[in-house]
Amino acid sequence: MERRGNLFGLSAEAKARLIERLSPRVPAQQADRDRPNAASLAGAYELDMVAAAADYLGIEDPFFRVHDGIAGAETLIEGHRHINFGSYDYLALNGDQRIAEAAKAAIDRYGTTVSASRFVSGERPIHRELEAALARLYRAEDAMAMVGGHATNVSVIGTLLGPGDVIVHDALAHNSIVEGAAVGRAASGLPA
Repeated sequence: MERRGNLFGLSAEAKARLIERLSPRVPAQQADRDRPNAASLAGAYELDMVAAAADYLGIEDPFFRVHDGIAGAETLIEGHRHINFGSYDYLALNGDQRIAEAAKAAIDRYGTTVSASRFVSGERPIHRELEAALARLYRAEDAMAMVGGHATNVSVIGTLLGPGDVIVHDALAHNSIVEGAAVGRAASGLPA
C-alpha cells in the first residue's frame, strides 16, 4: 500500500494539528529576545582575536578549503602542496592500488552500504571475516570491529568502566573518552 505524501499514515490535517501542538508557543518577538547573541557565547572573544590576528598577518581562513586529489600526509590546495595533519591515513594506504581493488571487489559483492549498524540491520560475512583476521593477527581469543574510533571509545569505556571507577585525563582528552565515562557513569575529570 503506497502512502506517498502521507507521513506515518497521518492525513494532512492531522499532521498540521500535530505540528501546531508541538510548536513552541513563544511569540516571535520574545523568541528573538531570548536567542543568545553570538558575541556572548563562550569562546567568541577568543575566536574574534584569532580572526583579527589572522587578518592582520594576511593569513587566509584555513577552514573549508577545497583539497584536490587523494588525502594523505600531504594535500593539494589550489595547486600547492601542504602538510596534511587531518587525513586519518595513518597507514599511508589511501590511494594504494591493492586497497582500491579490494574496495571495488567488496562493492561488487556487497554494494556501497551494509545499511545501518549490525545491531539494526544484521551482519554480513565480511564482518566476521575481518574480526577473525584481527584476532589472529593480535593472537587474541576474539575481536570486535566497530564503525569508528568515537563509537569504539564510547562503547568500550562505557562498558568496562562504571560507578566506582575513575578516569583521569588532561584537557585535551578526546570527547569520546569523556562520553564513554558518562555512559558508564565513571567519575571523569582533570587532575587537580
